[in-house]
Amino acid sequence: GKYRLIFCDNKGILNNYTADGKTTDGWLKPSLSQKGQCNVFYNPLNGNDYIVVSFKSGEVCVFDRKGKFVFSTDKIQNNKGFNPLFGDKSSKAWLAFSPDGELIEIKPDGETAIISEKSYGENVLFNLQEGSIYVVSEGNLIILNKEGKELFYEKISASSIDNFKVITANNEIFIIYHNNDDNLGILSQKTEYKELLYKTQALGFASTLYKAKILLTGVVGKTVETETIIIE
Repeated sequence: GKYRLIFCDNKGILNNYTADGKTTDGWLKPSLSQKGQCNVFYNPLNGNDYIVVSFKSGEVCVFDRKGKFVFSTDKIQNNKGFNPLFGDKSSKAWLAFSPDGELIEIKPDGETAIISEKSYGENVLFNLQEGSIYVVSEGNLIILNKEGKELFYEKISASSIDNFKVITANNEIFIIYHNNDDNLGILSQKTEYKELLYKTQALGFASTLYKAKILLTGVVGKTVETETIIIE
């Protein structure tokens, strides 16, 4: 595949370069509404490619594959720096969360519709995996389907979760999370998301999947520890 480096410079221009450092042909170099730190995501939808730019202020801007402006909104949660919109090549609308914590659909023209039956709070983290939306709100884990129906709701952490990752391996889903008390936990779908591993004094984590093994690296106290979790 063709790799692209897409980033915002200090002049507020969204740049698009090829892997060998050349400006991508046809890229419009759009000016962004804000300067400074932003996060950029590739977000396909309904057979088309889109670029999503998320600012710390909460504003999200969407551009097409040439850099043409599509729409912007500040009426969704920014997912704490992670991708604030989820969709795929077959979807006709992105999924996001409103400022009040409702699951909503957003179409490329900016039209929105609430699809969840209730709100999940003003400070949620969320991820789309295997057709389900995984949400953490405070210390709760919520799983919704794409139609907004709640499939699972349970408290998994005594304090608020500030980072989590969903990993699928061997047809099983694992959730790794870090909370405000600097605790690190791993949950398994097979155990109905009960604890598999738990660490205290963990300042953060990184994880990856390699040959049916989860490689988990955590900063515990003053040391960096790596563990291998074998998936059977």
